[in-house]
Amino acid sequence: MFPAPKQSPENEKPVISQSGNQPRCTIEPVVLKSRSINPTSCLAKITFGAFAIQDLLVDFSNAAPTSWRMKDLEITSSAELWSWLGENHASEESIRLITWKAANPEKYVGREDVLDALLAHGWIDGRRFVVDEDRTAQLITRRKQQAWSKTYKDRVARLRREGRMHPTGEAMVDAGQKSGQWTFFDDVDALIVPQDLEVDLDKERWNAFAPSYQRNVLRWIKLAKTAATRSKRIAAVVDATRYNRKLPQM
Repeated sequence: MFPAPKQSPENEKPVISQSGNQPRCTIEPVVLKSRSINPTSCLAKITFGAFAIQDLLVDFSNAAPTSWRMKDLEITSSAELWSWLGENHASEESIRLITWKAANPEKYVGREDVLDALLAHGWIDGRRFVVDEDRTAQLITRRKQQAWSKTYKDRVARLRREGRMHPTGEAMVDAGQKSGQWTFFDDVDALIVPQDLEVDLDKERWNAFAPSYQRNVLRWIKLAKTAATRSKRIAAVVDATRYNRKLPQM
């Protein structure tokens, strides 16, 4: 069993142990890679020197520092989420939002209702995963510098027409417009194929794919952080399209 982790600066992997000239051992939770998870366990990457074990199920119930333990917010109505965000919209903490499945109609809150509340208050949602047979959960957090997709911008426009946008939500929109993140995905949403992809792309087969798939692929390419990564992603898209294959979830 690993000893209790030490605190580490933000954006660095938490240090588990380090002694003399021994390689540093780190543990990095990757909560969202799990689709079925309990409150005290998650998949993690364990690194010791040059060696790494990926996707190891780790129990954090006794070892995790408080900063690793996400707070849970379980709701049974959209009004509860709007009320919580109204009071906590300025929080910098990530929250594990737990909702009931549609099989429990008296407690069910749909994805569309959740998105409305989050965007109105300047928050964003993450991928859903299973808590148990009756409930799902997803990470929600205050929006920072994420790019705005057309679907989110359209939702903001509707919320404005309905008079439901909160000042903090409007502040996030304003920040996105000033930083360029508001228009960052405009070419992706318009399904414009960049030149470096178009050169070798089988256009007939590409055009046969659903627009939603094309949009995900173009977004994946655009979000590459380095030229080398972008080139690898383009090569993967060209190869998959040539053989009429879809890339797995990106």
